[in-house]
Amino acid sequence: MHPSTLLDDEQATSKRRYEFRVWGDRTDASRQLARLAGDHDRQHLRDCYLLDGNPARNTKIRDSRVKVKYLVDERLGFQRWSSVWHAPTDGGRRPSDRLLGEIRRIAPESDDYQDAVAEAVEVFGADDRPSVVFVTKHRRRFAIGSMKAESTKVTVDGNPRSMHTLAIEGPDLDELVGLRAELGLAHVPNLALHLAVGLVSGVG
Repeated sequence: MHPSTLLDDEQATSKRRYEFRVWGDRTDASRQLARLAGDHDRQHLRDCYLLDGNPARNTKIRDSRVKVKYLVDERLGFQRWSSVWHAPTDGGRRPSDRLLGEIRRIAPESDDYQDAVAEAVEVFGADDRPSVVFVTKHRRRFAIGSMKAESTKVTVDGNPRSMHTLAIEGPDLDELVGLRAELGLAHVPNLALHLAVGLVSGVG
């Protein structure tokens, strides 16, 4: 899918932030984040990822909205993503507009929500149709100055094992590099969430 099929720049609000995400048991780093932040909040999220095989594009559905992230830069092990929340154009005829229109009519808490989303992506041609993967996230979020961080348990539908991920993000690369070193993560590889979901689900 070409990027323009999933967003309309005139409708969208975009932000660009550097992100670093690691996987596995990071208990010490999570405790350090809690000490640095002093407080945190919790989220329980149900997301649907639309995996199209492009590692530089991360598309997900949350609460009848679509968020698209594009990889625009990589520096010092950090990835810089441009993120956009998108809504359909009234009367739009593109497959993406039809998809988003269908999503807005589906109640996320309904019993047939997953089947309805899977059917909605049929608006794309066979060559462009993304794979649909649902995940559940239990997340703790932290704020440290201009930086944000999270510690999240991720469960992919159809896989009994949960994954654990820790991420830091923000606009200032120097601050992030310093925080990464303080957390003891300077030599740990960075892997975006949608790529990990693809690997676990077998459609990445």
